[in-house]
Amino acid sequence: MPRLLGAQAAGVAPMTERLHGDHSTGSNDAADGIQIVDPVESERILTAIDKTDGDVIAVSEAELETELQQLHRRGFYTEPTCAVAPAVDRRFREQGRIDDGDAVGILLTGSGFKSNA
Repeated sequence: MPRLLGAQAAGVAPMTERLHGDHSTGSNDAADGIQIVDPVESERILTAIDKTDGDVIAVSEAELETELQQLHRRGFYTEPTCAVAPAVDRRFREQGRIDDGDAVGILLTGSGFKSNA
């Protein structure tokens, strides 16, 4: 079973708040696609995170913008919420939760052609 690592938009991060308390890092209106105030399966999500030694963190709008620009420079024209995944990867690596040799799958599913990015 892979370790489940998740992300939420800063300012609307109920799972992060439940796991880590109120560590507000501002807001992230650019990631409106993941601003979910009351996740339907929150208890199951938290259980899965716990059972896999996982974690969930909130990503600020500044972190998202940095990653979005890097994705675009690399030829991935995604919508803003997609940039949350590589931002979280970077943060977990900085925290030592992901090692350099760890395999990580990051799916980029939202086209930038449908956004204002």
